[in-house]
Amino acid sequence: MALKLIKQDEKEHKYKILDGLNEEQREAVTTIHGPVLIVAGAGSGKTRVLTHRIAFLIEQGIAPHNIIALTFTNKAAAELRERIATLVPARAASNIWAGTFHSIFARILRTEAGMLGYTNAFSIYDTDDSQSLVKRVLNARGISDKKFSPQNVRNRISWAKNRMLSWEQLHSQSKYEDDKTIADVYREYEEELKRSNAMDFDDLLINMLRLFTQEPEVLKKYQERFKYLHVDEYQDTNRPQYVVCKMLAGVNNNICVVGDDAQSIYKWRGAEIRNILEFKKDFQNVRIVRLERNYRSTKNILAAADSVIKFNRNQLPKTLWTNNPEGDKIKLVECGDDLDEAEYIVRNISKLIRNEEYEAKDCAVLYRTNAQSLAFENACRKYKLPYIIIGGMSFYKRKEVKDTYAYLKFINNPNDSESLLRIINEPPRGIGNTTLNHFRAYMSEHKVSLFEAFRNYAEIPELQTRAKNAAKIFIEMIDEVLQLKDSISSQEFALQYIEKTGLMQMYSEIGTDDALDRWNNIQQVLADISQYFRDNPDSDLVDYLQQISLIADIDTQDMSESKVKLMTLHSAKGLEFPIVYIAGVEKGLFPFARAENNPEEEEEERRLFYVGITRAMEKLSISYAKRRMRFGDYSYQAPSKFIAEIDEVLMDFIASKPAFRQNSSANKKKYSYGGYSEYSQIPAEENYSQIEKPKFKLKVGDKVRHSHFGIGQIVAMAGEGAKRQATVNFHSVGRKKLMLQYAKLQKI
Repeated sequence: MALKLIKQDEKEHKYKILDGLNEEQREAVTTIHGPVLIVAGAGSGKTRVLTHRIAFLIEQGIAPHNIIALTFTNKAAAELRERIATLVPARAASNIWAGTFHSIFARILRTEAGMLGYTNAFSIYDTDDSQSLVKRVLNARGISDKKFSPQNVRNRISWAKNRMLSWEQLHSQSKYEDDKTIADVYREYEEELKRSNAMDFDDLLINMLRLFTQEPEVLKKYQERFKYLHVDEYQDTNRPQYVVCKMLAGVNNNICVVGDDAQSIYKWRGAEIRNILEFKKDFQNVRIVRLERNYRSTKNILAAADSVIKFNRNQLPKTLWTNNPEGDKIKLVECGDDLDEAEYIVRNISKLIRNEEYEAKDCAVLYRTNAQSLAFENACRKYKLPYIIIGGMSFYKRKEVKDTYAYLKFINNPNDSESLLRIINEPPRGIGNTTLNHFRAYMSEHKVSLFEAFRNYAEIPELQTRAKNAAKIFIEMIDEVLQLKDSISSQEFALQYIEKTGLMQMYSEIGTDDALDRWNNIQQVLADISQYFRDNPDSDLVDYLQQISLIADIDTQDMSESKVKLMTLHSAKGLEFPIVYIAGVEKGLFPFARAENNPEEEEEERRLFYVGITRAMEKLSISYAKRRMRFGDYSYQAPSKFIAEIDEVLMDFIASKPAFRQNSSANKKKYSYGGYSEYSQIPAEENYSQIEKPKFKLKVGDKVRHSHFGIGQIVAMAGEGAKRQATVNFHSVGRKKLMLQYAKLQKI
């Protein structure tokens, strides 16, 4: 009797896993041996297939710890884990390795760090940290920021790493002197990273490859461990990710990749579409399963996407179809200029909300470049329409938050020179640039970390007594904290340490509204630390910092907020909305002008347009402006060639009526905003704005007072708008660079 019940339970469990899958989805789920390519069209339920496939493997007796799933975002990984947990016992779900490439690779590298010359406490540098380090290398070489932008140099180094090029290879391939200079900076950048016991995001991939190449036994260990490999969004993999996946699958050959070549839009960051196009060449006896049924969009929207993407030659053939309703025709809207376009879209959304047809959160405005957001922000503010910019500055990018994490990264890894430079004068300790330059010189000469240079302050004759005392006090504070590390829990250690740094006390003493906001943000970090260790009692500070370092901006965005979403087309990938507006579909803007004579670029731009179209579930509007403000003047625009690729029977053409604007450079007559007063009834909410603030009326030479640093004199100014900075020589602490937006300097 008991045996009968067990068999019945197994049948019911198996049925639950396969229940609700269509024929193609069921084939993808149950084909578990050998290489499998799942070509998953937009809205075809690929996440459902991936989760049910992993659950099916476990149901078939495969040990959960032998299964690995690699994704590109923490959000996707979390969704994967949550869905699997509804299909299999919780203990089994927790033993599956599911995470982003970077988080899984970092986890392995922590274990094997010693084989590559790192400690397992290595720091992970985000983009800002990397750029700061590049800037430091450029300054040390006496290279002006104006000649070599630190951001451009960092991007070039990242480009080389994504293509598996060492600095030597980049140098030898360079034809021009400037390129050779960048290769030299790349070399010093790598040396500084190693000295700081740090890796940047690209190193997590490159070092994984180095580990498997240099240590065959380590590769063998993980090949035996991960017998069933799954890769989500395979079309987005770059060369290092592709090679590591191929190495991991080299013995068991059980690799399942899921992706859509029509949504490959990240070439600019190293993604290679050939990885998915040539998958069947890389593995023998590949089973290809096409998921072509779309569950997201109406028939009209899907037909528009299909009519566009068929113009791409380089693709895997597929035909999407749906049982969804026909739906409304796509609106093709011609606008007078970019401001008219923004106002038309915002008025349209406002009307839908006013008529209670949709909520603000149902609507998304997509554009090709970040610069286009300004017109939409202004229009949303004018009509009091709540909005949020997806991909704007996240909580983790705020200065005080980065400072707090820099303190934690430093105490975890005292060799982390970049974190030390960030915190050394937060709060002010009287250690100015001249003093830091002496420490840097010692560091370079003796090939030690910056903190080791601080410890050896007595050996640096150029240091003044005040600087030596400041260094001594800082070292004593750090040593006092380090003595606590092994005697209390990781949570208590982190909280007590941040308290001892004086960071919160500084903002509390400054006392302005802005300072109190920053104090509250640090409190939020401390609350997050406490929550993490309550949820993960066996973890330590290294684990906490690793998951924080690998959080992407998109992972922190709350899509459920009742606000209109403004975002670039790249940011929209993986999302869906009932109503989508694609703006600025004009020649030279979308596709970019550089794509006109480059077939590969044009195909990628067309895939991006396809991604935008397939985000829409019920209604889609595509708009273009007859002229657009560029470089302070209007340029006349033509509709994009992509519009002509949509079957005209799928569209309704609308010529928008321009909203009257006062003092427009294009229209000197004075008009009122008559006819639109009803939109002001929509409640305003807090907005996350990127609009720059007005200019500040301060100049070099002005004497000023700061609530915390006292009296000083402005000796330099830089930046514009919200990024306007003043360098002030204070009597109390010397020179400080202050953002005028926050500093609230009083002219005296």
